[in-house]
Amino acid sequence: MNGEWIKHDGKCLPIPKGTVVDIKCRNGDKIYGIEADIKLEALAAFWRCEGKEIQYDIVEYRICVKMPHG
Repeated sequence: MNGEWIKHDGKCLPIPKGTVVDIKCRNGDKIYGIEADIKLEALAAFWRCEGKEIQYDIVEYRICVKMPHG
């Protein structure tokens, strides 16, 4: 189970490095279960908005909630 989608405001990485997230990109792609700022698909550059749109710019994200094993 995952949390609610959060609109990304275009500022730098809004969550701690290594947080597992799902992301929605500007071009409509969705990428699930990646570690923010560690995996290629969630590098810090994609969390920034510097006045120009890039197709993989992150527009929404949600933090993955891990269920305890047992």
